[in-house]
Amino acid sequence: MRKCAAILLAALLALSCAAAAQAELILIDDTEFQGGPDEPQRSLRAISSEAFGEFVVGATTTLTGHFFTDMWGNNTCDIDVRSLLHGLETVYWALQPIDDINPSVITDADAVTLANGNRRYTLTFADDLYYNDGTKISAADYAFCFLIHSAPQVADIGGMTAHYAHIAGWDAYESGECDYFSGVRLPDSRTLSIEINADYLPYFYELGMIEAIPYPIGEIAPGCEVADDGDGVYIRNIDPAAPPVFTAETLARTILDPDTGYRSHPRITSGPWQMVSFDWETRTAQFSINEYFKGNWEGQRPVIDRILFRNVLPGEMADELESGGVHLINKAVAAEDIDALLAVPDTAIASYPRLGFGFLNFSCETGPCRSEAVRRAIGYAIDTDAFVQAYNQYYGQPVYGYYGIGQWMYMALQGMFDIESVTEEYAELMESLSLDQLNPYDMNLAEAARLLDGDGWTLNTDGEPYAGEPGEVRAKYAPDGELMPLMLRYGKMQDSIAAEILLSLMEEPLAELGFLLSYDEVPFADLLAHYYRQRERVYDIIYLATNFVNSFDPYFVFHTDEAYHGHTNTTGLQDEALMELALDLRRTPPGAYVDYMAKWVAFQTAFNAKLPLLPLYGNVYFDVFTDKLYNYQPDSERYDWPVALLYAELAERE
Repeated sequence: MRKCAAILLAALLALSCAAAAQAELILIDDTEFQGGPDEPQRSLRAISSEAFGEFVVGATTTLTGHFFTDMWGNNTCDIDVRSLLHGLETVYWALQPIDDINPSVITDADAVTLANGNRRYTLTFADDLYYNDGTKISAADYAFCFLIHSAPQVADIGGMTAHYAHIAGWDAYESGECDYFSGVRLPDSRTLSIEINADYLPYFYELGMIEAIPYPIGEIAPGCEVADDGDGVYIRNIDPAAPPVFTAETLARTILDPDTGYRSHPRITSGPWQMVSFDWETRTAQFSINEYFKGNWEGQRPVIDRILFRNVLPGEMADELESGGVHLINKAVAAEDIDALLAVPDTAIASYPRLGFGFLNFSCETGPCRSEAVRRAIGYAIDTDAFVQAYNQYYGQPVYGYYGIGQWMYMALQGMFDIESVTEEYAELMESLSLDQLNPYDMNLAEAARLLDGDGWTLNTDGEPYAGEPGEVRAKYAPDGELMPLMLRYGKMQDSIAAEILLSLMEEPLAELGFLLSYDEVPFADLLAHYYRQRERVYDIIYLATNFVNSFDPYFVFHTDEAYHGHTNTTGLQDEALMELALDLRRTPPGAYVDYMAKWVAFQTAFNAKLPLLPLYGNVYFDVFTDKLYNYQPDSERYDWPVALLYAELAERE
């Protein structure tokens, strides 16, 4: 694999854990990154929020208003807002790939394997958990999380409800066959049990299956409460004589209303900050401290009171930071922006390898991109090295699979982790693992033409043999007998340097190969709606970038069932073999790191051949910020700025 010497992977992922009965992962270089100026010989004086004013965070991605859950979309900046607003989660991720029970929330946890092979977790909740309005949080608020994520009424208003498909009884509840969720039980106000279906076990990230966040039922389903009469939790009217309250019509109003709905304007929340306002026109959001927040898994509470989060256009980041219009630029990617930011005086820098990657997404369910040969031909037509050089330069590198350079699996293969205490068999397996076999799809128009010829694109739009003349477009007969041109529509993201560079690299080689390429300038929010198939897809290819979560599990992303297509399966690919490899990966027992890595490599190899999307780059993120921000230390496994800001403070040298 090609490596970029400027990518500093050391010291950004502190992973040290026992791999049960198999291995131990140890960070080789554990140098710690210091996020701000460090001059211990001079004391610091804290700056109050009143004196500093609003702390402004800027990012190039535009907020799309999905601040409740990911059921309607998963824009990375929306994820950041959810991290600010929603907390007190049952399971926390301090270090990838290690999760654990949140001790600030759970006072006791027990797990047993039942006679039918199901695994039941019983959680006892602390008695001092509150929403930001002072309302006490009970186990019922966590039960409501499972219910609202799975309710057929949510599916009726466009929400993706497969999040808890692994919980016993989900099928019956989600389909509407049963009005209770049998795998979730509520014995009393402080206790909740969750039963994982044996069909989904083993699972490498097992604790992640019981992760839940409290949500206020009074805001989302007013007039309702969570109950358990002995068969499982369900939602019922508080007033039994009233007509049914928990309906799709009610949820459309309480969740989706653009001015008051919980999706974009969550008023009662459980996280370290609370929403003050969100403006659809400017796409800016304001936050203040939630004084009732107990603290994260380490008991950490925020001290920075007022936050404004807004979009900053590429090319304007450095000016905004230098002028004081923004105090923290988050996740800078383009080399041009990074170089300008590094020159801004009185600032500090944090860099960390990204868990995700940039890619060209194919609509595999329709049109020419349905064909693997066409997708591979496009791969050979785009010079990804030139793209990285133009966009990322020395801050990124090409990637050839469904991975990011900040993921622990990739870092282990690059020698950043040592796997100790393994048997000779596992040591040999680990030594044999590599991504060197992945096809880099180096630009090769002759190979691209060969693939297109072999796939039947041998005619022109007049039905005559394709001769490769300038401007000539390839075509072939579709199964319905119609002559189909080799035409691609590119949804080009507005105000995106990367999307513009990609267009410049695609136009000439695709035309030379006989493609007809057209494009539209598309606002980011509209592009996401297309990507998630919340509207009819009209674009064959779009440029996007994404970040993976710590519990890397591509099974549903490449699931062949139509129920998962759209929000989860965003490429539309239906390939049983790739899905089975993803299933095999998720069924790795917890702690079996070497086995997991071997299956991960096998999945990446198959992905690289099928090419449901074209990977373009992995990169190092840069956060650049005022030197008055201290102890701000983002990293790969907690890459979102809200978690890092939770530990930070505003101060100046005396």
